Amino acid sequence: MGDSIPDEVLLRKSMLAAEGYSQLGMPVEALDELNRIGEIPEIAVPLENLRLQIQMRARRWQDAERTAERLCRLDPEDPDHFIHRAFCLHETGHTKEARESLQGGPGALTAMALYHYNLACYDAVLGEIEEAQAHLRQAFQLDAKYREFARTDEDLKAVRALL
Repeated sequence: MGDSIPDEVLLRKSMLAAEGYSQLGMPVEALDELNRIGEIPEIAVPLENLRLQIQMRARRWQDAERTAERLCRLDPEDPDHFIHRAFCLHETGHTKEARESLQGGPGALTAMALYHYNLACYDAVLGEIEEAQAHLRQAFQLDAKYREFARTDEDLKAVRALL
């Protein structure tokens, strides 16, 4: 027991430091802090989630996509990992792969407004206007706040007249 307490304290300290660096706009230092922790299977998901947040905040889309892909493998039932991975793919210009990745996620995604909203964005960018409209309607039914987002989202300019 004596050995595990200092390790846990150091681990928490490193994760808090990484979060702090990230909030201060210091992604390099934040990621360095996380890299010092190394591989610890018991905390792989929360560690990678933190890494993903930092990478996305820093707009490091390719690195973030790889991290999100790892999270999809580590925790395949969490729909957020698939939403994040798809978003990162879309941000790097791989919109078709983003749509496919999102559609390949867990069934729980289909009950989420963000899932349908993001699919609407990807479909609109890919020129699939009818599909985009259907997903937007579903997103609006699940959560009306997405109607406001859609009014200014550049990805949806092809369907904006229909809003």
